[in-house]
Amino acid sequence: MADQAQDDRVVITDLQQDKEGRYTFEDEYIKITWEPGNKQFRLWLTNKSVNSMQIPWDNAGYVDYTGNVGRVIHSGAKNPNDLQPPITIPGGTILSDVLIPADKWYSVIIPTKEVNAWIRSGLTKVQAANPVYIGKSIAFLLPIIIRGVQNDYLFTFDIGQKAVNAGDIEF
Repeated sequence: MADQAQDDRVVITDLQQDKEGRYTFEDEYIKITWEPGNKQFRLWLTNKSVNSMQIPWDNAGYVDYTGNVGRVIHSGAKNPNDLQPPITIPGGTILSDVLIPADKWYSVIIPTKEVNAWIRSGLTKVQAANPVYIGKSIAFLLPIIIRGVQNDYLFTFDIGQKAVNAGDIEF
């Protein structure tokens, strides 16, 4: 809980991994569980307080394994270029959502349907199978406004060796 900037806090998280490969962080305000997948990161965020909290989605970010920062898209977004309104999480409730780095979405035209579709490219399993990525990390910055103060939670995931079935790898 280091830097202070105008009443905002930066929270560096210490994620704990369980047997199923999920990662959890908990403090006095939130409990968050992450489930990394090939195309997305699923999360469950519990508001442990009695007060509402808010996530300003357009302030959230993704840091790739090279240190480049980009936008993050959550499951409520239909187009990765659209603005994403904040969500309010009432006290004592759980938000279930999915986060995807915006640069992992791309538009394709489906000729038989004559529509554009947004497709997600691979994210973690392919990277984990490639030795180039071993020892690197990716991170999500999730700003959470609690009692009027923005707390910038930084969740970092280390990429380690992972056994991958051939059917799991998508090209």
